[in-house]
Amino acid sequence: SLFAYSGCSTGVQDMSPWGKQQWYNGDQLFISSGQNCSVTLGLPVPQAGRFRLDLYLTSTPDFGRIQVFLDGNPVGDPIDLYTPMVMPTGAIPVGTFDLTQQTHLLTFQVVGTNEKSNNYSFGLDCFSLVPQP
Repeated sequence: SLFAYSGCSTGVQDMSPWGKQQWYNGDQLFISSGQNCSVTLGLPVPQAGRFRLDLYLTSTPDFGRIQVFLDGNPVGDPIDLYTPMVMPTGAIPVGTFDLTQQTHLLTFQVVGTNEKSNNYSFGLDCFSLVPQP
């Protein structure tokens, strides 16, 4: 569930024009963004354990670069969501974490844009926690 956002607006976008079956539930959370946008979502962890966090995002000709934070700490490298055409990114692993049983905070912060892009927006499809040994 969406906890907070600033510097941007959000809405669910039907991805039918680009091949609905490529996105989970056929839609994405579209974030129309300026340069100082951040969006924070709840990441429920039903049972404590070690998990790899995989993000499923959307890349387009007019999307920006984002940095992901887990409970306020940056994870992984900034992700450039520019591509010449609209497409799902597939799984982007951002790290493996020991997580407690609670709802953690997953924040997406706009950190710039590709020189070929003219915008800072981005799209979130879904994320998954993959149990690790």
